[in-house]
Amino acid sequence: MTNNSKYTYNESNDTYVIPVKHRTKSLVLKGFRLRGIRRALTNFLGTPASVKEVAQRFNLLEEDIDAIKKAMDITRDCGPWTDEEIDNSTSADLALVAMREKESAAAGLVEKTEWKQIQDDANRWRAFKEGNLDVYRLVLDDWTPPKAAAKINLGKSSAKRTLAFVLSDLHIGGKLEKNLSVTGREWNQTRFKDFLKSYKEQMAAALKNQKYDKVIINFLGDILDGIRGRTEKGTVLNPEIVRDAQFKLALTSIVEILNCACQHSSAPIEVNNVKGNHDSVDCYMLFEAIGAHFNGVKNFKLYNHSKNVVSYVDKNNLFILTHGAHDTVDAKLPYGPKQESYVQSLILGAVRDGKKFKRATVLAGDVHVMQSKEYNEFELIVCGSPSSSSYADALNLHNRPSQLWLGVTERGVEEVGRFYFDS
Repeated sequence: MTNNSKYTYNESNDTYVIPVKHRTKSLVLKGFRLRGIRRALTNFLGTPASVKEVAQRFNLLEEDIDAIKKAMDITRDCGPWTDEEIDNSTSADLALVAMREKESAAAGLVEKTEWKQIQDDANRWRAFKEGNLDVYRLVLDDWTPPKAAAKINLGKSSAKRTLAFVLSDLHIGGKLEKNLSVTGREWNQTRFKDFLKSYKEQMAAALKNQKYDKVIINFLGDILDGIRGRTEKGTVLNPEIVRDAQFKLALTSIVEILNCACQHSSAPIEVNNVKGNHDSVDCYMLFEAIGAHFNGVKNFKLYNHSKNVVSYVDKNNLFILTHGAHDTVDAKLPYGPKQESYVQSLILGAVRDGKKFKRATVLAGDVHVMQSKEYNEFELIVCGSPSSSSYADALNLHNRPSQLWLGVTERGVEEVGRFYFDS
């Protein structure tokens, strides 16, 4: 029996009796409860709990906890053991108790963290199914940009030539299994990362070895496969990853491509983006985030278009950018007899907008196959895709994995080059 002016301890039944003024009777606690209270109030297991938290945890009044602190001389920085533990235990026993307490606390923290992750995932999935998941905020709140700093070192060039890169139908996050492809090629995250590495290498080589006074990078839609697992119209897709995982991979990857352009270009850079039928508004939001990342970089401009068909003039050449298909908006590039009249209507629209030019070129994507056709009043160039394509398979077209680059002068598109991504 331990007896002092503040409390009494009965060793035979491991019980503490603490006189308190706010109760008619003394507070009686078993030893394991009091020791738990002491350790919760100290910084032994990390950040000390508050009096309110401890009271709730041990089903006591806050006045009870205050009285215990006073009787046992408990402060944030005091040791985790009671005087009775110290008197009746060896140093090895006390060390073992401390180790087990910390192991228990660590296990509890892991369990709590895992449960919180499970709850978060469940809430995200529920929000995703209900259509109100804020994927953009989910990604941007914890996104760490690629390490390379965007900077353009301008050089001197007498060349009157624009080097234009055209990217289309990357379908980041998409999946096509090898056994479902006529060509036997698959598309998944691994293949995309191989493409990304190769694209940056080929882009860097082009920027280093060619002559130009301007760089334009055009994105023609379907950069994302579809973060909701469906096209805008509702066609069900078969993505490998969806939601924030797909958006984050695309965000990091496109920033890497543009960082590569900035690091190796010796001329100002302009970027244009139009939406596709797979990514639509998500593609717009993706490039809004990319634009914010590159905000303030000198000699770098990004034009993120909300329309599905846009145009610009470079060296007296009109370029019309379109993905080529859209599920819900009447902005589709038809194939067949209507093609020429449709493109002519786009050219007339550019004239009405006040654009002045001598030649017109339409850049499109969608079918995953490189095509080029000259008409009397314009040239149509369709960009391929690095991804495998059940779409191209169905049309009996060979979609060798590729992306385009163009050499543009006052005479028009003088060069059409391809980056290939097969072995």
